[in-house]
Amino acid sequence: MALFALTSCDKDQPNEEQKEVPNLVVELSEATLQPNQSLEIPIKSGSGNYLVSIPQIGIATASVTKESVTLTGIKIGETLLTITDKVSRQSKEIKVSIEAEPVLKLSHRELKTSVGATSIVTILNGSSKYEAELSDPALGTYYFQEQNFVFTAKKVATGTITIKDTELGFTKSINVEITPIPLLLNTYEVTIPTGDSKNISITSGSGDYTVTCDKPELVKIVVNRNTIILTATAVGEGTITVKDNITEQVKEIKLTTTLQPFVTTIDDTDELTVYFYEGSEKNIEIYTGNGNYEIVVEDEEVITATLVNKTVKLIPHKEGESLLTIKDIISGNEVSTKVVVKAPQQLIVFSQQKVIVNAGSSVTIRIIENNSGRNNWSLYFNTVNASIAMANKSWWGDDITIYGQMVGQTTLLVKDDYGNVYGSLAIEVI
Repeated sequence: MALFALTSCDKDQPNEEQKEVPNLVVELSEATLQPNQSLEIPIKSGSGNYLVSIPQIGIATASVTKESVTLTGIKIGETLLTITDKVSRQSKEIKVSIEAEPVLKLSHRELKTSVGATSIVTILNGSSKYEAELSDPALGTYYFQEQNFVFTAKKVATGTITIKDTELGFTKSINVEITPIPLLLNTYEVTIPTGDSKNISITSGSGDYTVTCDKPELVKIVVNRNTIILTATAVGEGTITVKDNITEQVKEIKLTTTLQPFVTTIDDTDELTVYFYEGSEKNIEIYTGNGNYEIVVEDEEVITATLVNKTVKLIPHKEGESLLTIKDIISGNEVSTKVVVKAPQQLIVFSQQKVIVNAGSSVTIRIIENNSGRNNWSLYFNTVNASIAMANKSWWGDDITIYGQMVGQTTLLVKDDYGNVYGSLAIEVI
């Protein structure tokens, strides 16, 4: 008698049911759709081999792939969709409701808004005649614009809005939650030099504000809609309080007012050159400061200085050097520079050493020699005082015409783009 032993290779290669498979994961637990409407339900995780079942025949149908279930409504009713993983034997149930499309249908079931904000609810299905009722009339104001219900919230509260189709008789309610508009500013700290202004924007709020300062002598306040304009009037520190009169929210701004910075045209100048000729002067501008200045010239035989508004006018008297100091008395800041007075270079030789011309007449002179290293056409030929005499150089030639305007004396200067002087010529109008 022969004995046979039968063995199987399946012990080393487990079948599909013995393999570990991912848990069946379907995130949807309820589905609502209308007759003839389909819904695709994703299967997030599983073996890929599924079975679907619906016990109530005729309410809905379902088909399944490796990745999703397609559910289609047939008639109004409720049923249960069961998805079963054929490998892991896990199952998930989804409650299915097949509903008729409502006769009155709105774009919102609930409305979350803030005081002062306007919201629009669209009437998706209904007639063209509607009315509305608020659970609390103080919630806000509203109006209908074609198929839109436009609501502006006026009060922090919760409530309902009921919209009625007066032609068909159907009503729908919307739950409303109204919160305060947050009061927000673009900055909560500001530094302003006295005399200057700065704007602070209210980026969020009701539009009705009161703005005050605990030290009103420091700043002038103007409120223009959502802009706060602050103008510093004195030096110090204070607090600006911004109150929303509708929501009663309050924000504070730290205010610092300072002296004006002292800035002039010679701040970064180690040496200032002034050319000495008939009617010559040099202006230094005070761009910013605190309005009270002291001008000190070390050697007034070389140059003198006068202050006209915010301009320091330097008048040279002879060649030499002097120290000039401009001081802001209020802040104590000062700037100093060495002023060098020079006679103009005489690198341009004219056909005359001095021009004498009658008022209302003209004289033409010529450029005899140019040792400046610059072409004649690249230089500027202008008089110091154009009300006494004016100069006009021909574009290509070497002729310069001097026009006498009124009796007096002035000087013709030859300069480049940088203000360097290459020659001068005295002019007398008689």
